[in-house]
Amino acid sequence: MKRLLLFFFFLGYIIYPSFYIQEEKWARLCLLFFYIFLFGILTRITPDKDNLKLSIPYLKYLLIPFSLGLVSHLWFWSLPIPTLEDFQGYCGVPAVLFYKISPYIPRIFLVILSIVAFTILIFYLSGKGRRIWYIFFTFVILLDILVIFFISLESIGKIYHIFRHPPLHKVLYILGYFFFGIHEWVGNFIQYLFLSGAGIYVGKIVELLLGKKDKFYFITGFSLTLFFPTFFHFTNFCGLTGGELFFVSGSLYYFISFLNNKEERPWFYCMSIIAIGFTYERTITSILLCILFFIAIKERGKIPFPKYVLIPLIFGLPFIIVSYSFRNIPLVFMWLNNPSSLLLPLKQIYISIGPIISIFVLFSFIYFITSRNAWILYLYFFYYYIFINSTGAFGIIRHAQHYYLILNILLCLFVAKIKKPLLLIFLLLIMLYQGAISPSSLLLNLFNFQKKEWTAGYGFMPHREAMSYIKKNLPERTKIYGPSFCDPTLFYIAKYNILEDNWIKFPLLKEWKDLISFYKWLRKNNIDYVLLPLTYGVPDLYEIVNIYLCKEIYQDREYFRIEKVFYFGENSLFLAKVIK
Repeated sequence: MKRLLLFFFFLGYIIYPSFYIQEEKWARLCLLFFYIFLFGILTRITPDKDNLKLSIPYLKYLLIPFSLGLVSHLWFWSLPIPTLEDFQGYCGVPAVLFYKISPYIPRIFLVILSIVAFTILIFYLSGKGRRIWYIFFTFVILLDILVIFFISLESIGKIYHIFRHPPLHKVLYILGYFFFGIHEWVGNFIQYLFLSGAGIYVGKIVELLLGKKDKFYFITGFSLTLFFPTFFHFTNFCGLTGGELFFVSGSLYYFISFLNNKEERPWFYCMSIIAIGFTYERTITSILLCILFFIAIKERGKIPFPKYVLIPLIFGLPFIIVSYSFRNIPLVFMWLNNPSSLLLPLKQIYISIGPIISIFVLFSFIYFITSRNAWILYLYFFYYYIFINSTGAFGIIRHAQHYYLILNILLCLFVAKIKKPLLLIFLLLIMLYQGAISPSSLLLNLFNFQKKEWTAGYGFMPHREAMSYIKKNLPERTKIYGPSFCDPTLFYIAKYNILEDNWIKFPLLKEWKDLISFYKWLRKNNIDYVLLPLTYGVPDLYEIVNIYLCKEIYQDREYFRIEKVFYFGENSLFLAKVIK
C-alpha cells in the first residue's frame, strides 16, 4: 500500500501539472519543489512493511450480475455525450488533451512508452528495480522543469481545466482513449468498473456489520449496488459518480474494520484510500471530516495513530488550496432562512429511486438505527446531507450520491439479513425498471429527460451529428461560431479531429440583441458558419444564447443560408453559412 500511495501522489502532483499555476515561472518551480518535499514526508510517515492483500471473494458468482449490468447499460452507452450538461467536461477535457498530444508522438512510441512505464510501475509496486525508479523519478522532474520554463500549457485549453477537478479521472480517461480510441462509451465503462469496485466494498461492509462471511450477504451488497437506480443512471454518463462511490465505500469498509479490532493496518488503509480519493474528487473531504469527528467523540478527543491522518491532508490540501482560486463552491446556507427547503432532497430521493425502493429503504433506515456498529453510516448520512445542501450544489442529485450510498448499504443489510433470494431478485427487477425505464426517475436524475421519448432529453443536443457533418463536408480551415455550455463541444472536437482554433465559442450569443449587429461581428471576425440551437424550453440554453435571435437567424435569408439542420429526438441544431 505504501508504494501504491506514493505512486498516486507522484501521479497527481508531479507527473500531472498541478504546479502550473497562473504565476511567475519561479513560483511554479517553488511549488513543484514543495510537492517533492511533501513526497519525501509521505515516504517517512508511511509504514515500510505492509502487504495489501487484494481479493475478490465469490468471483464466479459476481460475474453474473456484473455481466447483466453491463448488458443493461449498452444501449445508454450508445447515446451521445449530453452536451448541455456541464459535467460532460469530465470526458471532454481528457479527450482534447489526448487529441492535442497524439499528433506529435508516433503511436508506436506511445505503445513502447506505456509498456516501459507499466513495467517500471510493476517493479516499483513489488519493491524491485529501485534504481530504475530513481532514474524515472529524475526524468519526470527534469521534464516538469522543461514544461515550466519552455512550454505553454495554456495552448491545451483553459488553465481552468487543469484545476477544476483533481487529476486521477483525467489520467484514467486519457488511458482509456489511448487503448480504445475517443468514444462515448469509454468514460462510461470506467465509471462502471468503479461502481463494481464500490459494490465489492459494500458486500464486505454487509459481511462486517452482520458479523460473518456469507456468500449471499456479499452477492446482495454487490448486486444491489450495481443496480441501485441513481447509481445505474449516472454510470450511463461519464461523470465522476462511480469513482466517488468507490472511494467512499472503501474508506467506510476500512474504518468499520478498524472499529472492530482497533488495529493499525485498517486505519492506515482507511486514511490511504481517502488520500488517493483526493486525487479523484474533492468531495472525498467529507468522509475524512466525518470519520475524524466520529472517532474524536468515541475516543474522547484521542485520534489513533495520528501520523496517518497527515496522509490525506498532504494529498488533499495542496490541490484544494491551489484550485480554490480557479473555482470554488460557495456556501449558501439557504436552508437557514427557509428550513423547509431541506425537505426538497428527501423528495428527490423518493422520486429518483421510486416508491417501492423508497419503502424498503425507509424500513431499513429505521430497522438498523439502534445498531451501534452502523452509527458511522447514520452520522455520515446526516453530515453529508447537511454539508452538500449547504453549498452551491444544493438540490443537484449527482452531488448527493454519497448519502444515497448510505441508503443503499442499509437496504443491502436488510435484504441480506432476511436472506430471501426471491426478495433480492424482486428488488433488482424494480431497480432496473426505475433506473433504466421509469420516466419519473430519468426526469429528475439531472438529465431532465422529456417524458415523450427517451432520446429527447434536455441534456442531449446533436453535436455528434453536427461535428461529423462538419468534418466530412466543410473545408478544414473553416471558422465556425458555436457558443456552448461549459465547452461541451470539446469531446466532439477531439473525436472528429476538428481544428479547435477555428471553433469560436465566445462571446456568448446572448450578448447580442439584434441580427444586424451580430452579422457585422461575424463579418469583422471572418467567421464562415454559425452552429446554433433551435430547441426551446431548455433552461441551460438561456445562459448561452438569445434563443429568439437564433430563430430570427434561422428564418433570415438575406445574411444567412441554412446548410443543414441536425436532430436528436426533439432537440435540434442548425448550421448556417454567413453570406458575404
